Amino acid sequence: METRRLDAEIESWIEAGRVASVLAHNRLGLMGHYYGGMLDIYSDVTLQCATFGGHAEIIEVDELSALRRGITASQVQKANSRFSGRL
Repeated sequence: METRRLDAEIESWIEAGRVASVLAHNRLGLMGHYYGGMLDIYSDVTLQCATFGGHAEIIEVDELSALRRGITASQVQKANSRFSGRL
């Protein structure tokens, strides 16, 4: 195998490891509940968490709206600065 091809394959395995690590430490937010027969949902969150780890937090839209009304602009700014480098 030539060097460039070997380097590319090694890099793809390293990237796969990075993705697996991110998924294992992931916190996924979902708005609303759904059932497995919903054809517009193309992800099985239970299987994803069982396979890769991570955590799924399901929240209803009205709960999210109530939480948003309960925080101040300075709290939003603080959270934005805290997470700005992670996205």
